[in-house]
Amino acid sequence: MPTYSDPTRDAAETAEATRGLAHAIHDIHRPETMPGIVGDLLATTRRLRETLEALAQTHVYYIDRASTDAGDFKTGEAHAFATADAIDEAVTLLDDVEACMDRASTHAHLIAWQPAPEPDPQRLNVVFLQGQDADEVIELIDADSEDAAIGHLQGFDAGAETTDAALTNGYVYTTPPTRALDHTATGEGYTMVYNRDLVHVGLYRTFTPEPEDALDAPSTPAVAEHAPGFPRPVIRPAPRQTPGGQSPATPSGTTQPSRRDSSWFEHPGVAAVKDSRGLGR
Repeated sequence: MPTYSDPTRDAAETAEATRGLAHAIHDIHRPETMPGIVGDLLATTRRLRETLEALAQTHVYYIDRASTDAGDFKTGEAHAFATADAIDEAVTLLDDVEACMDRASTHAHLIAWQPAPEPDPQRLNVVFLQGQDADEVIELIDADSEDAAIGHLQGFDAGAETTDAALTNGYVYTTPPTRALDHTATGEGYTMVYNRDLVHVGLYRTFTPEPEDALDAPSTPAVAEHAPGFPRPVIRPAPRQTPGGQSPATPSGTTQPSRRDSSWFEHPGVAAVKDSRGLGR
């Protein structure tokens, strides 16, 4: 908060606030807020001009106290005048900056920014099973139903943790990846893909991503085998049915893959997805 009485503290806070604004602007997701930002920066330019004028005048006002470390008042006076002259030159340049910002503000307030289109629903991988673990789920499909198998696999869904892991590793698809002879079944916002011949089962949850996380084009990675350029599926043990027909508990002890470092202005989930697909190389 400004003190209105401590120029040293106010100058330091102004510098830090400007630094923070530079970072924050890179994170704008609502362009309709930009006209107000342009207007505020126009006002900042005008106030900066007033501040510099006052600072130049203050250097001249205290000219008789200017000296060097060696006590040379004549040289100190020359430095004080040079400082005031340089600040006055900056004020002149700010006149042009203010004119440009005024023109920018006029145009910015004439823009009617439209809402971003809602991203299409996408599917994220909850779990992918192979071999004996998948065989147990396929047996459940044959013995009971596909709905029962979907309910069984939902035990792997840890909610937000699963969503974050899928975004981090790139396990997000416009449609669930399938191969020849794959069977699909849907229910309660989930899609199950299974293959009796290759013995694998995958469960995918439908979700609507944030605009910055949405995929631009369909991704078609293989499921049974890892294909170069596509994320490797998560393989976890299948949950065992609990006595009395109770729903299986969500597995514990799972760890979320660490996010890769990204630039300070890019969403970490998007950077990881790009990296896993080879788009950032």
